[in-house]
Amino acid sequence: MDDLEKFLNPSAWEIDVNKDEKSITSTIVDVELDSIPVSFDGDDCMTIDVSELDYIKLDYCSLDKMSELLFKADEAISKNPFGYMDE
Repeated sequence: MDDLEKFLNPSAWEIDVNKDEKSITSTIVDVELDSIPVSFDGDDCMTIDVSELDYIKLDYCSLDKMSELLFKADEAISKNPFGYMDE
């Protein structure tokens, strides 16, 4: 399923640091191959935008990937791209 997931969602599971908008975002994919936007606010958490969905379905692999993604976002934030640490 990873090949199909990557084909349908090429930028999924990658961190996007947008300095102009001062945001760190990504897209996760559930087991039904729904693309779900997420954001990171520097609080060691991930905000999952499910406003366009009735539900999301995650398995262990999805949860592992989410954990890795949160770690990568925290690393990006720790490099202080937008002054998170200055607040």
